[in-house]
Amino acid sequence: MKRKFLSLLPILAIAAIVLIPATAQAEPHFYSNGKVLGPETGELGTGKQIVSWSKLELKTKTIGVINCFNEFGGTVYNKEGGEGVAGAAKVLAYNVYNCTNEQCEVVLKSKLEILPEGLNKFGFWEANEFEEAGVIRLKVGNKTAGSPTQIKFLIACPPNGVGEIKTPTRGELTPKLKNGTALSAPSKIEFGAGSGELELAGVSEGAVGGSLKVMGYEANEIITTKNP
Repeated sequence: MKRKFLSLLPILAIAAIVLIPATAQAEPHFYSNGKVLGPETGELGTGKQIVSWSKLELKTKTIGVINCFNEFGGTVYNKEGGEGVAGAAKVLAYNVYNCTNEQCEVVLKSKLEILPEGLNKFGFWEANEFEEAGVIRLKVGNKTAGSPTQIKFLIACPPNGVGEIKTPTRGELTPKLKNGTALSAPSKIEFGAGSGELELAGVSEGAVGGSLKVMGYEANEIITTKNP
């Protein structure tokens, strides 16, 4: 009996090693001025308020290239549960202005607009941190049809006697998070390879390029992330 028990020890040891990462693996967390944010439920009114802004480019096959200035408002927080639960964020407000697009301006003689959807009446776009091949990313939105928390907006070129564009845009993006060091060099949300594409009228063709600067709203805090 003793010999049989001893023969089981290597198997039990391997099982224990396999189970450890599943129960104790650390995930990326958000920090404000170098201090880890406390655990939050993510309910309305909780989390660190942030602002994010800059010019972004949306490349599409059907409409062409769209360039706009963007401003986002939202919150970041670390979910309850400790190191095994990744940080999260919510996009609560989105303002877009000074958009340019050749098809809308030259062909249709109008001015293109981006009209955000799903952010009124306490709505939000969800976002969750994850690490992939040593790179921390933020998955914003989702690909679930009809989801109230996915990225969604309307690309519109109002009619001006020639024609118009009304293209619903949906889905998720997974940009990289790059830590900043000071107010003059804030953290960034970088779009490009690995960020995915949005769906325009149900077709995956909307690749975003560029980067957004991000910082705390109340006191210009330096918002960073790392895997503890």
